[in-house]
Amino acid sequence: MNIIAMDVHMASIDAAVVNERGNLVTRTKTATSEKTIIQFSQSIKKPRTIYIEERTLAAWMVDLCHAHGEHLVVTDPKQNRWIAKGGNKSDEVDAHHHVGDKNWLGFLP
Repeated sequence: MNIIAMDVHMASIDAAVVNERGNLVTRTKTATSEKTIIQFSQSIKKPRTIYIEERTLAAWMVDLCHAHGEHLVVTDPKQNRWIAKGGNKSDEVDAHHHVGDKNWLGFLP
């Protein structure tokens, strides 16, 4: 299972991918567009799941992923407060921590 965490913003997306052992597979920053999101997601070996936080673009991401058969989980940002309070704050770090630490510690479904 590959887990893709995306920190989604209007202009860009920071993404990190970890495998079933929790090892970082890849990390990228890409433009926020249907084409780039789907191309990136589909470049990751199945099975895969995409995780994002509930934000402005969450509904758009749900529709996009559903239309392309991608499995998406939207997380509650209130449960992700530990990211915001962490000392090393950046979107790239958010994406990696969001998937790498939280999924393996059982914080994500």
